[in-house]
Amino acid sequence: MHHSTPPRLIIDDSQTIVVLDTNPARNLAQLDACPPWVDVFAKMRSDGYSFSLAEEAFTELVIQRARGSIRTDQFKRMCERLSLFINTEFPVILGGIDLLGMLQINRSSWTEESCRNISAIAWAFLQQCIEHPPESDEAEALINAARDEWINRLTNWQAVVDSAKSKGQEILQTASDLAPKDLCSLMASEESIMEYLSANPENPHQALESWVEENYSWESIEPKIREVVLTSFDEAFDRSLPETVGMHLEVRYHWQQFSRMQREKRRYDPRNKRNINDGVDYYLYGYLKLPALLITEDNDFFSRLMEIESYQKNWIYKPDGLAENWMKQTKPMPSFEQRSSIRPV
Repeated sequence: MHHSTPPRLIIDDSQTIVVLDTNPARNLAQLDACPPWVDVFAKMRSDGYSFSLAEEAFTELVIQRARGSIRTDQFKRMCERLSLFINTEFPVILGGIDLLGMLQINRSSWTEESCRNISAIAWAFLQQCIEHPPESDEAEALINAARDEWINRLTNWQAVVDSAKSKGQEILQTASDLAPKDLCSLMASEESIMEYLSANPENPHQALESWVEENYSWESIEPKIREVVLTSFDEAFDRSLPETVGMHLEVRYHWQQFSRMQREKRRYDPRNKRNINDGVDYYLYGYLKLPALLITEDNDFFSRLMEIESYQKNWIYKPDGLAENWMKQTKPMPSFEQRSSIRPV
């Protein structure tokens, strides 16, 4: 069994955490009329829901204010509207070690008081940005760190795949110096290669190429690596629920993007400018460990999840969608018990 999960700190388990992405907040700045979901969220706050800005959203909003992308009057309007429903005791929810600290599964130094203070300071700083646009350098550095971490993580995985593929090429290189008769004798000693030789006994080099292609291509090694990666999270009995099924969508999204890097056509490139914020968006999945609902108005965010099977996809809403569901008295909330809907890998 998984280790039992201790009580959640700061926002206790009786409350439903709702984490806001950048675009719902930015839209509050740009829309002249306050959208109806703001009033609904204010009512939900009295019904056990705790709304906080994601740390990454806070950073992006600061950057946009520094660049002048959001005017003074717009930024003021955004802050006023957020204040109607945001959890003033924890307005900016922190990721990384702070998130793990809230779950009491952190493996490094952390205090609840410090986490609360940082959140309060961040919210106060956001208010200060109304009249005093900040310098963007420090905030840009934080965002770039998230982008770089995403790229480096995928690059490290790619190195493993490239290493596996190179072994197949090494086999072909070694075999190229062998006479057909000698290669036949060598291949005959390997049961897994024999069927390829039997299908093409006149050309053992070509038979070996077919075997290498079948066993060292991405199509061949992908299922083996995928099973190890996904199962290692789902069945890690030495970890808590947040670190296993709590990462169900996070890990599968990670794997999907990595798999798309292997395509011959329309290959995913994390370094491409069009994908520059993917590393920032990836951090949002971490909040699902709490567990939490995510609020975004990024259509690309939803489209990237279309082909993924995960029970946690139901925890991601557009703001008006969450408001509508609550108004229907369905009381949306995330729960690890919903993992029974998970399909086999």
